Amino acid sequence: MRIVFAIGRAAIAIAIVAAVVGQLNTSLAYWPTHGVTNIALSIVNFFSFFTIQSNVATVAVTAIGAYFLATNKLPNPPWFNTLYAAVATYMIVTGIVYNLLLRGIALPQGATLEWSNEILHVVGPFWMLIDWLFAPGRVAVPW
Repeated sequence: MRIVFAIGRAAIAIAIVAAVVGQLNTSLAYWPTHGVTNIALSIVNFFSFFTIQSNVATVAVTAIGAYFLATNKLPNPPWFNTLYAAVATYMIVTGIVYNLLLRGIALPQGATLEWSNEILHVVGPFWMLIDWLFAPGRVAVPW
């Protein structure tokens, strides 16, 4: 089970990096053709979205967590459990808000990379929930 979750964590980290880079590339191609002149400000704005921030944090904690599981450094250190709980919460909130409130909102054609959107709003949050509930090595986080 430990190796399965280590591989899953590494895979989700790679998928999220691909999704963020893919969406950024799509946005970089879209902006100039639709009147955006300040690309630097648009890039800063891109990375200011809670979805992007929570997914980048997920890449960090799943990569660290994959290392802990792959090298059998269990149980997880207390600092990691606290960090993982926070990032899992961010991702679960991202998934809930998007899927309950924002999924039906139409976005400009060509502005959104569909597979990236699904990874960032569905796959990543679902993985973090399952991982938090079932991955080995986790200990209770104190209040």
